Amino acid sequence: MAQSATPRIRISAESQQALKKLANLILQNHAQQTDFVNKLTQIDIAYARYKQKQQNMSNGEDIDSNATECGLNLDDITVPVVVSQVDAYVGYLADIYLSGYPIFPVVSPPAFRQEAEALQSIIDDHAVRGRYVRQLLMNFYDAVKYNLTVAEQE
Repeated sequence: MAQSATPRIRISAESQQALKKLANLILQNHAQQTDFVNKLTQIDIAYARYKQKQQNMSNGEDIDSNATECGLNLDDITVPVVVSQVDAYVGYLADIYLSGYPIFPVVSPPAFRQEAEALQSIIDDHAVRGRYVRQLLMNFYDAVKYNLTVAEQE
């Protein structure tokens, strides 16, 4: 009989227990992340349905029936945040953080004025090319809708 080219590795019972514990922790973490993503998805669905219902209303009267194609009653959906408040608060955040020019000003002592102006022009160029204002508006929108946000420059 030919022997296997790779030797078999035997691990101790303690190592086996540690591997089982690691596998269980990985599965628990995955379940928590999946629950979080599902929660955000449900918020998006409820928000979209509410917006769609508002578009179908005419003078306070529902043009379509209350039931959607999948049989859900839109009156039973509780939107996490009132939609008009989301839009108003995003406008407020944009007014605070995005109304000035430049959006990321450089401050320096007078001795380093030329270097600060050079850095400012680089940042402005990146802001235009990267469409920072648009990206920040989208971030503000999700921040208000989910009550959670993180922004990172790529």
